[in-house]
Amino acid sequence: MGLGSFFKNVGSKIFGGGETPEEQAQKVKDHVAKFGFDVSELTFAVDDDKVTISGTAKNWEEKSKIYTAAGNVEGIDGVTDSMTVK
Repeated sequence: MGLGSFFKNVGSKIFGGGETPEEQAQKVKDHVAKFGFDVSELTFAVDDDKVTISGTAKNWEEKSKIYTAAGNVEGIDGVTDSMTVK
């Protein structure tokens, strides 16, 4: 497991304001999926300005890219990586 820091005020603007943490998590998951990553075995959770990703990624390269895509969202300043690799 790892925690990385990101710049909170830069990245894709996917939040409109007023979303619940569950809605934010779904938006981050959808954002990551739009890059063609298989997110079917992953769960995303948002707590304040941090996202936690759990589950299984296809390989190490994809795991790293999923982590980066999730952190490159305006309003997110940290990503906790709880993913494993197949």
